[in-house]
Amino acid sequence: MRASPHPDLLGLTRGAVAMTKADLADANRRVAVEARIRSLLAPTGLAHAPVLPVS
Repeated sequence: MRASPHPDLLGLTRGAVAMTKADLADANRRVAVEARIRSLLAPTGLAHAPVLPVS
């Protein structure tokens, strides 16, 4: 997973995360990826941002 610039450096406090290509992954993989996203966002202003699976 490649990350963009750190959200806190950009001053972001509101937003949503698009988990792309979710249709190509099984349920276990989607759960694992969402957990990783949440761990990366936990120390930021986007800690409670919704994670939206998209195709």
